[in-house]
Amino acid sequence: MATTSEPVERRKNKRFLIHESAFVCFNRNPAMAARIVDASVGGLGFTYLASKRRTGDLFTVDMLCILCDLSQLAIPVRTISDFETTVEGVRRCDVQFVGLTKGQKHGVERFIDCCATGEA
Repeated sequence: MATTSEPVERRKNKRFLIHESAFVCFNRNPAMAARIVDASVGGLGFTYLASKRRTGDLFTVDMLCILCDLSQLAIPVRTISDFETTVEGVRRCDVQFVGLTKGQKHGVERFIDCCATGEA
């Protein structure tokens, strides 16, 4: 007899919704800005216009928050998923932080503390 159950959460870290004034830029290029949707100490998710060049597997992001006047620069990430959303022309990308220094980890934690609006 089959039973139904809730999907198992595989993430190690709690995710937080991020204020709409927070953005990422890919590979230090402000023309490639995207809105951060959610984040954790392990990675983040963002939406971007599909007309922009796709991100690739490994790259860096600059995390910027206008509300907090806060930035974390050149954070190395790896693409976990990149897919079309239900909104035409918009994609969602989820990335994992890789090889962060202690200072970068602290900066990501500070960014989340400042920009989080609630749990995802």
